[in-house]
Amino acid sequence: SICYKLSRGSTNPNVLWHIIKYDLLKINRILIKNEEIQDPLPDKLKSIVKQRLQSDILLCFLIFILVFAAHASTTFTSLQPILNYIICSIVIALGILFHYILPQLRKQLPWLLFSEPLIKQADYALFEPTEATKVLFIEKLFVWIVFIEKNILLPCTYLGALSHSAPIVINKFGLL
Repeated sequence: SICYKLSRGSTNPNVLWHIIKYDLLKINRILIKNEEIQDPLPDKLKSIVKQRLQSDILLCFLIFILVFAAHASTTFTSLQPILNYIICSIVIALGILFHYILPQLRKQLPWLLFSEPLIKQADYALFEPTEATKVLFIEKLFVWIVFIEKNILLPCTYLGALSHSAPIVINKFGLL
């Protein structure tokens, strides 16, 4: 859950620190009332960041509970050697197919072997398209497969490796 939060966050912690300092710690700031028009964007950005932080806290808590429940269950311990091989094989096959082969087939010169893309849009041959390009079925499939890979298969891979390595680490270092 911490990894989820870190992956969604910015590398600039000033906005987060500003929200913590002024809103959570209730530090009063001196407001200068001017007759000039004030920019509403900073307040809007602060409210958006606060809403995102609230949803991230909720999601981090839910992810923590789901991961702990999956790790504590017997799914990964009873099916241990076979399940890891199956999940890793699926992740490797999908990774090669959808992150290497499919983008190469859509390039202008796939692998520098072909003179045109092997997976083309419907308006590829047109000089000037007259309407918006339609989303291909393979693009929709790509989005769904990447979603499943990122949110289901990779966490299962990590949990399987963690469940497999936990007894080894406990035997080597003991309970901390």
